Amino acid sequence: TYCPRYGLRDPLPCDPGYVCSNDGLTRPNLLCPAGFYCQNFTKTSDPFRNDTTLRPYACTPGTYCFVGTGSNEVREGVLGFAQPCSPGFFCEAASTSPKGSG
Repeated sequence: TYCPRYGLRDPLPCDPGYVCSNDGLTRPNLLCPAGFYCQNFTKTSDPFRNDTTLRPYACTPGTYCFVGTGSNEVREGVLGFAQPCSPGFFCEAASTSPKGSG
């Protein structure tokens, strides 16, 4: 969570595509890592932390994700959403490139 301005009663949830890794932030402090998507309330940039559900999740096979992706839903050409692999290529889970592993 973060508080973008003084006087807010309750902090705001961390926005999709971002990580709020500390308390008391005035804005999210990290972008979600490439190959992963971050939903609201993400608190760690480490996708392999199994002690919390508030972490990045791998983009599904057949897709890839840019830095700052907030949804696993595929919307081709729309930043913040997973992207489909290029025709003729296969993207494994957590791919960062449209050509995946070929």
